[in-house]
Amino acid sequence: MKRAALRAFSLTLWLAAACTPPVPETPPTGVPADGGKLTIASSVPVAESGGLVEAQVPTEALPPAPAPGELIVRVRWQDPARSIATSAAYASVPQELVDRYLNAPREIALELVSSQVDAALFAPLVDRAAPIDFVIAADTTPSMLPTPFIGLSIGLTSLERAIATSNGKAEEIASGVWKLGGPDSFGSSCAVMRSNGRTPARLVCGDRTRDLTKLAPYMARTLATETVTGGDIHAEVSLRPLFDKYGSKWAVQAQGLPVLANAILLGIPKFDQAVKDAAAVLANEAGFLMKDLDGLSFDAAIEPSGGMKVKTEFRLRGKTSWLAQTMVDGASLAGPAPAMFWHLPASSASASYGFGVDPTRWEPLVATGRALIEGALEKGKIAGDGDRKALAGLLRLGKSKHVATVGASGTFPDAAPGASAFAAMLGQSVGWHLLGMEDGPGEIKKFLKDAVLAYNRPGLKSWLTRELGSEARFLPTVKAITAPRELGAGAMAVEIAVSNIPDPMGALTGGGGTVSVQLYVFAMVDGKRTYVGLALDKDRLAKLMQSLKGATPGPESLAQLTTLGGFRTERHNSATFFTLQGIVGSMKSSLSSALTGVPGGMGGIGRVLLGQLTLMPNRGTTPIVLFGDVADGPAPRATLTFHAPSPALADLGFMVEQVLSLVMAGQP
Repeated sequence: MKRAALRAFSLTLWLAAACTPPVPETPPTGVPADGGKLTIASSVPVAESGGLVEAQVPTEALPPAPAPGELIVRVRWQDPARSIATSAAYASVPQELVDRYLNAPREIALELVSSQVDAALFAPLVDRAAPIDFVIAADTTPSMLPTPFIGLSIGLTSLERAIATSNGKAEEIASGVWKLGGPDSFGSSCAVMRSNGRTPARLVCGDRTRDLTKLAPYMARTLATETVTGGDIHAEVSLRPLFDKYGSKWAVQAQGLPVLANAILLGIPKFDQAVKDAAAVLANEAGFLMKDLDGLSFDAAIEPSGGMKVKTEFRLRGKTSWLAQTMVDGASLAGPAPAMFWHLPASSASASYGFGVDPTRWEPLVATGRALIEGALEKGKIAGDGDRKALAGLLRLGKSKHVATVGASGTFPDAAPGASAFAAMLGQSVGWHLLGMEDGPGEIKKFLKDAVLAYNRPGLKSWLTRELGSEARFLPTVKAITAPRELGAGAMAVEIAVSNIPDPMGALTGGGGTVSVQLYVFAMVDGKRTYVGLALDKDRLAKLMQSLKGATPGPESLAQLTTLGGFRTERHNSATFFTLQGIVGSMKSSLSSALTGVPGGMGGIGRVLLGQLTLMPNRGTTPIVLFGDVADGPAPRATLTFHAPSPALADLGFMVEQVLSLVMAGQP
């Protein structure tokens, strides 16, 4: 089942259907269409006292069956046909392609039983609208390690017809559980049995026959009738049953981590001590985590008018561990976007806000990280002792606690004047990035100065030159420069430049020559706020950062957008939005350049597709959002909620339409 589950789900439930022609709907020859009494053909014998059987569809519910242990993982795809049809409705997809995708449940089933049944006869028996269930249960009666049972269950319209499709002798391995395929079949073990719920029968597949005998009755008679709320796809992981039974034993075993850590010691005192300290801390943290961890859940839903929503929740039952205490640190700071968020550019392809950590909680980890870096550099004989200390010292946090932080990224509308083709492409790909903090500039400016000094240390430069040999001429220069006047007093600027590199675009254009590229990092002060910007275009980055200044947002700021209501009124610990237009804009230049060298059909399709990007019905401007929330208390929870509204899905559907139309038309 491990192999089968990975195969079935790694095909993303769509590719299997897309790569195989639709399965015919015709039932097996000689099978009654009314699904009533069926005499199984003598060419496909069924094992029951060595003879043939007649089976009748039951009219009463079957008694429920218990789970064979603790349920650790449970996944349900509630209604595959509905999910696929709703997704397809966002694009004008040809009906034959929709029909093919609607067959995804059948392709999943055939992936599991392909060697055990007549595929053409079995496939039409799969109910495409019935729930698909995946379960991992654990028998916790063993004293040291749990015994897993793994199963995948799919609804069938007839038990008798399913048995009749078996290649070889179907065997009744438990009461009412019929194992498909003969002794020579390979792959997953699969069986069919009568079920409660939507369908009269279920296909249940496992890694071993034992899994079938233990799981099939539960999955067909009990799980199939249970209501699962939360979305089209719901997944649940429950860790408590395992930790309640084995947690104390595993915590004792975790105390052996310091012994295992001896295998990675380098003989460098500073490094080795850091490894031992880290192993001891992790050993203790493992025990606390087993007390705190509870489980997690995942829900995904797509609606005709509501778009797509995905929610992931991480649950704890206590706060004894460092992880739990760190997770809830700052939970009370949840709120709408801070004032400086609305100063960010309206042209942002993405923007976010959140609140910084308490650096005192992280300082022990940071100190250990610095020791590991310094020790590893010493082991590699990289540069001198002072150089190594300078490099390791760059791993650090600020001193302020729970600082409100915002960020944004985007692209400039066109290339910088006079830029080479390569610089223009690179500039569009890198775009611009902004980081803002409700804090003074001291820590940021000191970090930038230390980074420049560390890179330019003679010992490090000499080592890099020796190691790179002739390639050392391409080493970037890193230096502090005069900040553009638009940034105002107290600003700082760093230039990172690579000169005289062979023009990568020459191979595509047939030219040659060399190019130079400069990347700029600016730090700007605006009262009690500090902004950091990064881009290849020095002048436009300076003007963009200048627009952030002031007590009130400017005319080209996020404050002018009417599509970010949740950022104004809802309370979250963090929030991010991005747009399809922004993603496409950041890739358009590099894709266009890459397609220049692609001959024939694919190159033509790509170029035509790029030309269609501006025709999206909503122009790709609808924000797709991600909210992060933390709830403190005796049982803390952390939640991530993703929402792609209907207009964004309509834009994505439009792009799917363009791709399909170009491919089907054979666009050169």
